[in-house]
Amino acid sequence: MLDNPVALAAVPPPIIIPAMGAYHPDFPARFSQDPDQILQFLNAQGRKDVVAIGFHARYLESGAMAHIDAITRAVEARGLVALPVFYTLGPHANLTQLLQHRVQALLHLQPVYHNGLLPHLQQLGIPVLQGISWWNGNEQDWR
Repeated sequence: MLDNPVALAAVPPPIIIPAMGAYHPDFPARFSQDPDQILQFLNAQGRKDVVAIGFHARYLESGAMAHIDAITRAVEARGLVALPVFYTLGPHANLTQLLQHRVQALLHLQPVYHNGLLPHLQQLGIPVLQGISWWNGNEQDWR
């Protein structure tokens, strides 16, 4: 294939996923570095019932988004606006830039205890619910 220019021309360009941004399963481009683009698409700018769903960009990169999509739909089924957002771990994450004045609560699905995000979460001034990802078994197994 590498010596076939026609085949090489058919290979799509790589998709570059930023370190942080917003995602929605219905958004045509899937994600945007600017969360306001997603909110505008959802006709939700300025609404006071927006719940962010925070996850690591690796889920988006790998296509492992079924659980994020399911949580998004569950939030929306309750009449709220779901704004899934992705960001990297560590002290350089700028969650205030990503979320402040856009959301009223955050369902945080990343570990908070060892990655330097706690000060960022505290600066948001909104309720933060820490989620736990459980991949093996059912609720009874977890308990």
